[in-house]
Amino acid sequence: MANLNNQNYALQKELEAFIESDEAVRCGLDRKSKVDHIRNKVDDVIRRSEQEVEERILDQKHRRISDDHRQIAVEQHMMRQPVYE
Repeated sequence: MANLNNQNYALQKELEAFIESDEAVRCGLDRKSKVDHIRNKVDDVIRRSEQEVEERILDQKHRRISDDHRQIAVEQHMMRQPVYE
């Protein structure tokens, strides 16, 4: 009977070690998924920010080109005007 009790005790200890190991693995996997989720959110925010910057740069270029065209049109109009002295 003592032998069975010893075997039972040893099996319980082994089972507890497996359970602790399993919990440690689960916690690690849970952290990994949380980190991956956070990383994906940050990547999305960075991507959107880069798009906004590119859009603003293009907007400024278009405005500059439009202003240049307007200035050229004004200058051409002024050149066509007769000079009264």
